[in-house]
Amino acid sequence: MQTQKAPKAGDEAVQFREYAPTEQGRRDQLFVIVRTGNVIATYESLDIGRTSTFPTEPITRQAERLRDAQSK
Repeated sequence: MQTQKAPKAGDEAVQFREYAPTEQGRRDQLFVIVRTGNVIATYESLDIGRTSTFPTEPITRQAERLRDAQSK
């Protein structure tokens, strides 16, 4: 497991990776967890044999939508 710099999204965010060897290659699983108000959203990407990525734009856009929905 390795912690990483999280995207600037929501009120708080964390990002980390889990690695594990498999017969097909190294499993690389990326987790991004974002709290916006009273809601926690999780994002996950899994790849085998390559580095897993998740674009930050959908995460920040969703955090803005969650903030707007809670303010109504």
